[in-house]
Amino acid sequence: YDKLTWNNNTEKYEENSVVFFYKKSADGKYCWITKLDVLDEYKSDKLEFPKEMNDSVLIRIGFDVRDVKKNAPDVRYSVFGSSLSDNFEYPQRFKSIQHIALPDSVQSIEDGTFVGLYSLKTINGPKELKRIGVGAFNNCSGITEFEIGEYVSEIGLGAFRNCGRLGKIHISANNKKYYEQGGFVIDKEQKQAVMAIPGKKELVIPSSVNSFRKNCFEVCKIKRIDLESGENRFIKNGNYIYRKNNKALLLGIVNEKTAIIPESIEELNQDSILIGEDIDR
Repeated sequence: YDKLTWNNNTEKYEENSVVFFYKKSADGKYCWITKLDVLDEYKSDKLEFPKEMNDSVLIRIGFDVRDVKKNAPDVRYSVFGSSLSDNFEYPQRFKSIQHIALPDSVQSIEDGTFVGLYSLKTINGPKELKRIGVGAFNNCSGITEFEIGEYVSEIGLGAFRNCGRLGKIHISANNKKYYEQGGFVIDKEQKQAVMAIPGKKELVIPSSVNSFRKNCFEVCKIKRIDLESGENRFIKNGNYIYRKNNKALLLGIVNEKTAIIPESIEELNQDSILIGEDIDR
């Protein structure tokens, strides 16, 4: 999908009271849904994406950043055509969508594709999926699990941000890039925790992990964190984890209103994180 040349003209395809706007690859073999509209007569709570449209196989879903006007380079949109601002809200006809079925041919879910679809409860991970874009499922607070297949090699920052019920991420044993352990999605090569699964209440930092990606613990609901036994680059003191080499705070779980930093921690920096619902000091 990342090596194809795409036509600029947009075509329409209507199926079951859903209008899909899409672009074709230059050779006409593949298509990319950049926007869709659910008509008023649409009554189902399940949205199914077609595998083919006019003999072109669907491999990409989400807003095409090339369509951004030159005077508004920071504006982005979901696949439903909503501008990604802090206070946007979908029309009522979109709010009835609880289930989404994607064909296995889909290789890329673009940045912000399903952001803010609070009503969404289930969505499958396509077998051919390679990329999950930045904020692709941001604020999809109803989903509880997601399947990452063997070909996924890119998970964008905040892909599952604010998905508080997401307690299970299943990663194929054949995936060469990622694996799940201790409630984390981990990059095998970099030995980096890419994200903490948002719905987990307890986490265990594997001894193999060297570092944590930016926003790894963003909007987590964890109440307890531990270290896997064995050689580790981190030390645990109560519900606080800090780095062994410079004694800098990595993460603190605060279950009260006051965060009490242990004396063994000598440094707080921009990477230090405190998680708690009612911290006031």
